[in-house]
Amino acid sequence: MKTKDKMQYFRGLLMISLIVALSGCKDFKYDTYSVTEKPYVDKTSVELFLGADADMASVQLISSPAGKQFTWTSQNDAVATVTQSGLVTATGEGFTNIIVTSENDLFQVKVQVLQWVPVEKIMLDVESVQRYWYGVMDKFKINALYEPPNTTETDLIEWSTSDPSIATVTSEGWVTYRNTGRVTIFARAKGVEESVVLTVLEQPVYRRYVEGTTDVFTPEWIDRSNWEFPGYQEGSMNAQVSYSSQATNEGAAPNGRVVAMLDDRNGMFWHARWDPASDFPHWFIVKLVEDNEDPIEIGGVLIRNRENDNRGQNGFQLYTSDVAVTNINDLAEASIWTSCGRFTHSPNGSVDYNFAILPPYPKARYVKMYFGPEYKNGTFQYVMISQFGLYRPKQDAEE
Repeated sequence: MKTKDKMQYFRGLLMISLIVALSGCKDFKYDTYSVTEKPYVDKTSVELFLGADADMASVQLISSPAGKQFTWTSQNDAVATVTQSGLVTATGEGFTNIIVTSENDLFQVKVQVLQWVPVEKIMLDVESVQRYWYGVMDKFKINALYEPPNTTETDLIEWSTSDPSIATVTSEGWVTYRNTGRVTIFARAKGVEESVVLTVLEQPVYRRYVEGTTDVFTPEWIDRSNWEFPGYQEGSMNAQVSYSSQATNEGAAPNGRVVAMLDDRNGMFWHARWDPASDFPHWFIVKLVEDNEDPIEIGGVLIRNRENDNRGQNGFQLYTSDVAVTNINDLAEASIWTSCGRFTHSPNGSVDYNFAILPPYPKARYVKMYFGPEYKNGTFQYVMISQFGLYRPKQDAEE
């Protein structure tokens, strides 16, 4: 018999043996399982208080499926008891579990019981707050201090504001200011009222230089001749560590490139990439001094948009760093930067805008101009700047 025929013969013999064996097992059958309904409760944990109002010393638990009869038990009646309708009542401090059982399954609810400690006095951590308005909404938190500190009575303050057009306040005490002016934030609880006076001031700026008028000042400009953009690539439009993008298709260099902001010609400008368009945020980073040189003290910043063009951004955030960076990729680390404030301006490309930095004046090896989405001018996706400069602190700056 051939090998192939032998294999087919033995396969057939094996199949016959299996059929005979199975047909002889008269009691062969699958196990049967019954499906039971698991009890569910509307809460998995509860917190109750001794000495508090009834609605805080007890809780009604609701089980499902509706209409089913379950057995309710407490593992420690000295902490909490439970009725067969699911009403849990605190009896003593501590922890216990409420067990809800059906015929074949159970559900567990954790219970913690604390002693109720009412508030005797409420204080706020500040009496007055002063902020500067940089053209975008910002916020801070007023914290409530309770006496005694171990009170279990919290979240009872009703917050309000005297002028929602200047500032609003949430139920947690977060104040968002959206305009300049003075407003009072009220916190009311247990018949007592506390308040915080918030004053939102215009950002302090140097007077704008307007030739031919009395509105003139002469700042001490910081020399730009040795400034550089780390990692600058002349022919690349794509993002580098020191700038978000540039447009190399804006005619003869340096037009469109970030270096155009430092050449003293208003007709030349940096243009963030527009074909294909790159969207906000945009940024650029300038290295001011060499690593072995002392940082420069900065008192203000000049910015001028593209000449005779009202598109582009309408504000920025200024950062400084006094770190001596050996690897330019470290410039992407947020930890090395300190914010010097937010500044808004018109996108008018015919005006130099000069902004003072609030003292204490920063000392910087690097500066970063960051244009977040909040400074997007309509639908324009790009930034266009013809001049960027810095000047030293000026003692007679208007504030």
